[in-house]
Amino acid sequence: MRLLPGFVLSKFQNISGKAGQYMELPKSCKIMYCYKYEDCMSLCNELLGTLKRPCVVGLDVEWPFAPKGCSPKVAVLQLCLSMDACFVFHVSQMRFLPDSLKFLLEDEHITKVGINVSQDLKKLGAQFNVSETVHVNLDEMAVTILGECPRGNWGLSSLCLKLFGKQVRKQQYVVRSSWDKFPLTDEQMQYAGLDAYASLILYLRLCKLKQSLQVKL
Repeated sequence: MRLLPGFVLSKFQNISGKAGQYMELPKSCKIMYCYKYEDCMSLCNELLGTLKRPCVVGLDVEWPFAPKGCSPKVAVLQLCLSMDACFVFHVSQMRFLPDSLKFLLEDEHITKVGINVSQDLKKLGAQFNVSETVHVNLDEMAVTILGECPRGNWGLSSLCLKLFGKQVRKQQYVVRSSWDKFPLTDEQMQYAGLDAYASLILYLRLCKLKQSLQVKL
């Protein structure tokens, strides 16, 4: 298990500080990079014992870039369970998925949220035999509250721009990088952690908007 170096945290993060074009992780949110089976099992056991349910987690997965028609395996699974920490699990480096992580994903009292998260869960299910459980597709939720996206479908960046005034940086050399290679770079960890963090805060903001609309009605 490895904590992302402090100099990288302070260099990249600025979500609530000086105005900028792109969303970044707040300084209070740390990234935990886990690539060993034993560490992952121990960490997830601890999370299962301390999480107050029901709760919501931001979820996303990454896989290495592959030619069209190929179906690469999930290499990285990232979860954001609070505003203070994002967990980046380098599952391609583990012998198989620890039961404790599988239990965390299958817990019906833990709602998984993300852009088209149902597809991510299906991919995890096919690869690791994880049962699909309670989840919310943020793109579908956004349509019911905000209406259709002016440009195609709602994505993480377009939703963040709409609700927070900042886009999520999607640099292709990171998006299409070798997610299965060890170790992940600091940029990869930042990218993965931010996706999960943004998913969580978008869900919370959409819930507030939904509640305010209901009050007005």
